[in-house]
Amino acid sequence: MVRHTVTPQGADAQTPQGDKTTAHAGRSWRAWFLFAAVAGAALVMDLTLKAYAFEVVAGQPVKWSSTEPGHAMIPDHDGVTLIPKVLALQLTTNRGAVFGLGQGGRWIFVGISVVAVIFIVSLFWRSRARAYGWHAAMGLIFAGAISNLYDRWVYASVRDMLHFFPGVQLPFGLRWPGGSGDLYPWISNLADVWLVVGVGTILLVTGGQTFRRNMQNRSSPSMPGLSKS
Repeated sequence: MVRHTVTPQGADAQTPQGDKTTAHAGRSWRAWFLFAAVAGAALVMDLTLKAYAFEVVAGQPVKWSSTEPGHAMIPDHDGVTLIPKVLALQLTTNRGAVFGLGQGGRWIFVGISVVAVIFIVSLFWRSRARAYGWHAAMGLIFAGAISNLYDRWVYASVRDMLHFFPGVQLPFGLRWPGGSGDLYPWISNLADVWLVVGVGTILLVTGGQTFRRNMQNRSSPSMPGLSKS
């Protein structure tokens, strides 16, 4: 009797030689192409938007302090509305992590980002060759991590410009800690969007696989036992 086990898309597995269905992505040029194409496109989009926004949104190019690393001399500006009540461009910088946490820990976050990039590539390498949704998601996460790593290395802070739901207030007079009544008071960038979309895609893909596997197990009839007369 041979026992058959099911392995999630992103998990490591020992597979028969020549089995293209379960072979590792690290040995598949198609998997590498998808991963590199998504990561490259996402990285170019984010860095291009950052460069453009910090050149024109404030009405003049933003200059960086030569004496205080990470400090951008951003002129007062009203921002640029792209979609009313949905999205605007508003310049700021972040020397910390997500939501502005950990301000000033530049090299700590650089180190964390490097470890994260290595971990992402490792996960991609060990995933299945035909786990296309997983590869695209890994590409987005890789691009987001690399782009923000580039900012921290070059500028000592991350360039942010995406202001979601500008002018929209929390209901019932609610306020965030710190006093802001905005629905979404944080300003982010495309790299952050890629990270969120990538992680969300992985959760959806993995959750969908688990759900289908559980449904198949429930619907599979049990093997009848054999009895001797």
